[in-house]
Amino acid sequence: MKKLRKIFLASLLCVAVVFVAVLAACGAGNQTPGGDSNPHPASTSDLQVGYTSSPGSGGYYVAASNKDLSGALVIPSELEGHKIEYIGNDSYGTLYNFNDCKYLTSVVIPDTVKYINSSAFKGCTSLKSVSIPSAGVYISPSAFLGCTSLESIYLQPSGLGSAAFSGCTSLKSVTFAPSTGKTGYFMANAFANCTSLESIDVPEGVNGFFREAFKGCTSLKSVTLSTSFGYLEQDVFKNCTSLQTITYKGTSAEWAKIKGVENVSSDITVVCLGD
Repeated sequence: MKKLRKIFLASLLCVAVVFVAVLAACGAGNQTPGGDSNPHPASTSDLQVGYTSSPGSGGYYVAASNKDLSGALVIPSELEGHKIEYIGNDSYGTLYNFNDCKYLTSVVIPDTVKYINSSAFKGCTSLKSVSIPSAGVYISPSAFLGCTSLESIYLQPSGLGSAAFSGCTSLKSVTFAPSTGKTGYFMANAFANCTSLESIDVPEGVNGFFREAFKGCTSLKSVTLSTSFGYLEQDVFKNCTSLQTITYKGTSAEWAKIKGVENVSSDITVVCLGD
């Protein structure tokens, strides 16, 4: 009897092990990379709307209602009867944002938007292109931090927050829309470690670069600055080992008046087109 009981228990144990193994295999087969998410084409049904009182004078924001939206996303200028002026809500950290939507590949932002809030698209590792309105928009700190697939952006910022595009290692093209008359700065580490960026033509309205704005942009060869430019902090081009030329659209006398020009390495040739 004891022998039969042992055989029965052993058989039961084997069945249980096989059952668990089958369940695990089925679960693994249904999973997508990175967990048990279920990516699907992005649509307005994946968006949520809310009110935020800051920054600025307040208004309605849009954010992802889930992290599974994939492919191209065109954010509408109006949703649920509300004009969209913010991407994400700074008041709740990354809770109401698009951060870590790792299946998004492109985003078009409407020209009603005034602020892209902090960490709005941080960690969207499949995001390749972003179109930002020509009317001028403030891009908050870390808005696109670590978007490692981002290759091109189109924007006319009224300012770039710290580390706004830091670590976008595939970024090659930064295109600016015609100036709207708004002014702003590229804050610390704005484009730091964008190792594929080869050139940048900074338009009228950008007044200066803060510390390490282009630090570690090892492929950057040329920078063009407008006559509205007036401020360079230390280490703006730190470890930009390929940088050869800065082209300034003003005169040599105007260049000499820019605060911080002494921070430009003597190894870099400065060409003043106004001479």
